[in-house]
Amino acid sequence: MPQPGIETLFSNQREYFNTNLRGAPVSARIKKLKKLRRWILDHRTEIIAALQADFGKPAVEVELSETKVVLKEIDFALNHIRSWSQTRRVPTPLVLFGARSSIRVEPRGVVLIIAPWNFPFNLTIGPLVSALAAGNAVMLKPSEFTPHATELMSGMIAELFPPREVALVTGDGELAARLTRLPFDHIFFTGSPRVGKMVMRAAAENLTSVTLELGGQNPVIVDESALIPQTARRILYGKMLNAGQSCVAANYLFVHRSVAGALKEELKRQLSAVLSASDNTDRPMARLVDSRHMERVEELLDDSLNSGAEALNDFERDRQQALLSPVLLWDVPAEAQIMKQEIFGPVLPVMVYDELDALIEYLRRKPRPLALYIFSRRRKNINRIINGLSSGAVGINETTAHFFNPHLPFGGAGYSGIGQTHGYYGFMTFSHSRALFKQPARFAGIDLVRPPYTRFVKKITDFIVRYL
Repeated sequence: MPQPGIETLFSNQREYFNTNLRGAPVSARIKKLKKLRRWILDHRTEIIAALQADFGKPAVEVELSETKVVLKEIDFALNHIRSWSQTRRVPTPLVLFGARSSIRVEPRGVVLIIAPWNFPFNLTIGPLVSALAAGNAVMLKPSEFTPHATELMSGMIAELFPPREVALVTGDGELAARLTRLPFDHIFFTGSPRVGKMVMRAAAENLTSVTLELGGQNPVIVDESALIPQTARRILYGKMLNAGQSCVAANYLFVHRSVAGALKEELKRQLSAVLSASDNTDRPMARLVDSRHMERVEELLDDSLNSGAEALNDFERDRQQALLSPVLLWDVPAEAQIMKQEIFGPVLPVMVYDELDALIEYLRRKPRPLALYIFSRRRKNINRIINGLSSGAVGINETTAHFFNPHLPFGGAGYSGIGQTHGYYGFMTFSHSRALFKQPARFAGIDLVRPPYTRFVKKITDFIVRYL
């Protein structure tokens, strides 16, 4: 059956929200989340197959970074949705005595989720969980660059929901542009800052609120007190996850000169061990999403090498297959292009620093990143870095793992994003906090200062200003 045009689909969802979802009980939302959870558990094999067809992702990586993350979001929402949704009383100032104040949490209405290609299942269905928990009608636009994942999710959504409640639409950037011009009640976009600006510009025409989950040049700082073996292992894991195609991947690494040599050798040793010990039944790392993206990362890599950077390890590349093995670059010049943009690939530039304050000042001149990673056992250094730099999140002696904690807000700062998601924060992103203020019908304290402004009213006002 052909899908209706997006304008008709949007109108149908608006009508359905007003007649069926607005004011619907929380139990109805719980039922939807449980259906979604059951489908995911029943189709784990198909999810792995789709992601392997699009990326060649290792099965373990699919399970942990795609499937389990979404299941955790569902479980967390199921455990807390009733308390999150409750209308709660709040204090009322004494000057308004007699009145009662409360906050009612309501769904925003009809919302749009535009998902990226790098974690197509996680970053499409994860926000959907929050939107459903909040009680919205939802339109999903996954990436056209991961067709197998999109086909899988399209079948899932069609099986679980009527299109007037949740609809998945497919198409390229032109479709996404048409969608953002519709008067949605909220737009949730995950992608690049360049496209994020376009989404925000289109949303402004309808005064539609937006959440922008963008990327950034996430720095890693390794000071003189870091435990080198653990540091190398955790950095490599974060960089190899999804072949570095992650908004929370390390973009560049700065290591104190006193431990630079040790970290250099440990990174080389551990990378060699990981690549040589991988199970033959599964790849150690995903491939890049397509040859176009492969070409972009290669250009950054070649520019760095031509600028004087040293490759610490032998690496293989196959543009036709979009395969690039991890590359450790040493002593990359500041003017190299790889130091000026998000890499989004398995290439890690490593630089040496001497003075922490000078490094902090250098990083302050960069756009605020989505994540900042610090490897240190010195509280003084950790506090200096946290207080000196702004970022969406901070990881101390770890990279990327904060994404997997639903108790933490996930979102950027400035150039790396607007708004937050995950757990309670995702629920509130798709909710409207509505103020309720109830006065007694017969008499309210504020009636004492209504016009006409007699001498008595002026005395009461003076008392209020001075003492209440």
